[in-house]
Amino acid sequence: MPGSDPDTVRAEYATSDSLRVRLDTHRLYSEQPDDLDDRCRRLMCLSGEESVLDVGPGPGRFEAHLRSVGHRGLLVGVDASVGIAVEAAGIAPSARWVVGDAQALPARSGAFDWAVARHMLYHVPDIPAALSELRRAIREGGAALVTTNGADSLPALRNLRRDAAEAFGLPAPGGQAGGAFPSTNALELLHSAFPRVETVLCENALRFTDAAPVANYVESTFTLGGIAEDTDLRDRLREWLLRKAQRAISSGGGVLHDPKYGALYLAHAE
Repeated sequence: MPGSDPDTVRAEYATSDSLRVRLDTHRLYSEQPDDLDDRCRRLMCLSGEESVLDVGPGPGRFEAHLRSVGHRGLLVGVDASVGIAVEAAGIAPSARWVVGDAQALPARSGAFDWAVARHMLYHVPDIPAALSELRRAIREGGAALVTTNGADSLPALRNLRRDAAEAFGLPAPGGQAGGAFPSTNALELLHSAFPRVETVLCENALRFTDAAPVANYVESTFTLGGIAEDTDLRDRLREWLLRKAQRAISSGGGVLHDPKYGALYLAHAE
C-alpha cells in the first residue's frame, strides 16, 4: 500500500517495526511458500563472489540470507532511514550500511556487479532517476534485480485499509498496489535505463483463518498521520479491524483468501 510522499515515507520507515509486520505476514500466511530472499538469490545465479548494492534493503534480511549461504562478495546496503540502516547493521554486520538517496546513490559508477531494488521504487518520487542511478552503479555486463507488486494484488486487504481510513478520517491509500511502479508499467520504466529486461511473474495468496494477523497487517500501514502517538485512536482502530476481519473470515467459510501478484525483473547492462 505504497506512496511516494517523502515526509510520509520517512515517517513510515523511521524504524522497521511496521515493515517487519508485513514481511512476516507474507512469510507466515502465504498459501504457497514465499521466500523472496531465496528466490532472488537463485534468480541472480550468484557464485558467491559478486559485489551487490542493495537499495532500500529494509532491515538487512537479504544480506543476512546471502551470508548464511556463503556469499563472500562485497554487500552494500543504501537506505534513506538512519534507523533502519542501524538495525540492518545489527542483523548483517559484515555488510556495509550507508544512509543515502536512491535518486543520487552514494556509489562510484560501475562499482558493482549487481544492484538490487526490491519493493521500494514505488516510494521514490523520481523513479526514472532512481533507475538511471541503478544502471550507473553497475558495471558493463552487470545487472539489476528489481521487484514490485501487481496493481490488483491483495484486494481484500486494500479494501479493508480503505474502509478503515474512511471510518476514522485517516489518510487514504492509493488506488492500486505498486503505486507508480506496478507490474503494469514497470517494464516500460525499466527499459528507459536498461536495454534488456527479463520478467518473472509470481502468483500466490495470503490465507487467514484468524482475524489477528489481518488486523496486524492493516494496522501496520497506519503508522502515519499521528496514529502512532494516539493510543486511544489506535485501540479503537484495532478493535474495528478485528471485527471487520472476523466478519470477512466468517463470510468466506472460515478463510480469508486474498490473491497477490508480484513481478521480478532482471535488468541487464549491456
